[in-house]
Amino acid sequence: MEAKGERARLLLYLWRLSRPEVWLVTLVPMQVGWLLASHELAPGFGRWASFWELAAARGATSADFLATLAAWWGDARGWLLAALAMGPLVWLATLLINDVHDLESDRVNPRKASSPLVQGVVSRGWAHAAAYVAAALALGAGLLAGAAFGLLLLACLVLAWLYSAPPARLKTRPGADVLVNAVGVGALAALAGWSLAAPLSAAPWAFLPQGLLVAAAVYVPTTIVDLEPDLAAGYATFATRLGRKRAYAVGFACWVASNVGALALSAADLVIPRRMLPILLVFAPLLVWEYHAFIGKARDAPAMIQGVILCSLTFAAVNAVFALMYAGLWVG
Repeated sequence: MEAKGERARLLLYLWRLSRPEVWLVTLVPMQVGWLLASHELAPGFGRWASFWELAAARGATSADFLATLAAWWGDARGWLLAALAMGPLVWLATLLINDVHDLESDRVNPRKASSPLVQGVVSRGWAHAAAYVAAALALGAGLLAGAAFGLLLLACLVLAWLYSAPPARLKTRPGADVLVNAVGVGALAALAGWSLAAPLSAAPWAFLPQGLLVAAAVYVPTTIVDLEPDLAAGYATFATRLGRKRAYAVGFACWVASNVGALALSAADLVIPRRMLPILLVFAPLLVWEYHAFIGKARDAPAMIQGVILCSLTFAAVNAVFALMYAGLWVG
């Protein structure tokens, strides 16, 4: 019983260290890439209509349902493995290696006070080993999803290691820290999603700057949130080097550019449907205002985090409309 209890505690610690609230940071661009390549909201989306038809049909047998389920699994298997790799596993590896090398600053960071590593309930060596196990599992699942996907996932893991671990430790090299996150989240994750349904050579490269700009705009406030703990630890980050105002100005400029880019793509009917332009003409200014009002004018770190969440939710709503239009389910 004690062994089972210990295993349960370790699993709970891994869950907490992986921080499920950030999994969507890579899963969303992965899904966007997959949507662009497949024109489907979800893998095997059309199969679900078959389930409803079977449920309504007279004489349908359990064998019919199982056959439909097996067909759906055949469509969705690669995507599900990819989601497992790009979501929980890659973030567990990324955050563990980051926490191992950030332990000194995390000990004086109120946001990290509940971390099992900061609290000492798991050792630094244990977390370090778990990071590499998680990375190996992520890569294994990614390669099973597809060779191209696996290679792009490997690139994400390499960037995560370069970001956190010495001697590179790019998170302490202002500018490189923003670039690493923009490329990993805004480009590699999206291209990995595309690779699940189409060859990379056919990817819509004109859309790539959008992902880079959005990822940079969302990442910059996180460096501002940790400004005081990073200063106390002597870390040179984007925010500690530029200061709050100039760092925010860069993030805001990226956010404005991403919204202008979306309007331009829609006007040109390139990737973003032209019929979405009226919606973007309303929401692009709203998104810019939200970023300035709730991130730029945030009075403290918790308020800034709430601002990032609010902007992300509004951005997600706009992207939901885009997904429905792109998949042909919104014809208005």
